[in-house]
Amino acid sequence: MTWLTDTYYLFVRPGHGLDRVVDRCHLGGAALTVLVVGAILGIQAAGALGLPLVAGVLLGLILAMAGWFVGGTIWYATTGIVGGDGLWRTVLTGLGWASVPLVLLPVTATLGRWLGPTWGSVLSLAVITWMVVLTVRAVCRAAGLTTGQSLAALALVGLLFSLLPLSGGMLVLIGLAS
Repeated sequence: MTWLTDTYYLFVRPGHGLDRVVDRCHLGGAALTVLVVGAILGIQAAGALGLPLVAGVLLGLILAMAGWFVGGTIWYATTGIVGGDGLWRTVLTGLGWASVPLVLLPVTATLGRWLGPTWGSVLSLAVITWMVVLTVRAVCRAAGLTTGQSLAALALVGLLFSLLPLSGGMLVLIGLAS
């Protein structure tokens, strides 16, 4: 019942709910949250791409867990650069629980089909903004950072991810040249 209670608090009282799960460092609950979000988004992707339902769910589960682990590890590393003192486990817990609003993305897509693409985009942007705010707050709480430091860590994560294709391209060029 704890996972449902924590999820409820994240929807009804996000600040209180996020503080509660990060302080308890419930990594198993965060992993379950990431799996549920991945499965729901995988079902949506299966419908959009014409994949079988099982393939969409598996794809969603794999990508969600890999993204959570890799992204959380990179964000944890950047929190150390900006002065954070939290544990990897706590940062990962906060990031996992902060993904809860993403379960509403299929709902926004459906409402977008009913109300028009503009409203669907506005609603999707609102859900993603809600998730980013929760994520920044989770990293603040988990790593002992200020909001500015957490945003700096987010900027570093964005910089690292933007350099990834460039470094991959360089590796391909080096491989072709040798």
